[in-house]
Amino acid sequence: MGPATRWTLLWIGHLNVVLGLIGIFLPLMPTTPFLLLATACYVRSSERHYRWILASPLFGPIIRDYQQKRGITLKNKFVALSLLWASLLFSIWRTDRQWVEWFIVCVGIAASGMILRIRTIRSERSVSAAEKPASVPMPAGETSGSD
Repeated sequence: MGPATRWTLLWIGHLNVVLGLIGIFLPLMPTTPFLLLATACYVRSSERHYRWILASPLFGPIIRDYQQKRGITLKNKFVALSLLWASLLFSIWRTDRQWVEWFIVCVGIAASGMILRIRTIRSERSVSAAEKPASVPMPAGETSGSD
């Protein structure tokens, strides 16, 4: 892989981490797809960044759950639905147009349905930092740029 491609993937990865972080706080903006895309960019461009995102206490569990088990925990579903409806109810409270209120409710129902359709996986006990492995292995067959 050439340096231009490597740097492009690295910057796309960074952008997607930022969008994923924003998605944690903004309902209707997904977090997991952005983090998965960032991970895909990092695995192809930077071993150091790939290991960082998987070892991150904020992003790592979400990515690993989705990569390994193809789902999210019940706790993450609860948090997502709670934040979604809290912001939607705030928006309803701030508007005085009934059609906007109904539209917000419809969007909330659709988004809730999408979240609930994602496979629910069992939550495993959190591993303390001392118990975590020192390194995160690269996926089989993947090569990255030199870091």
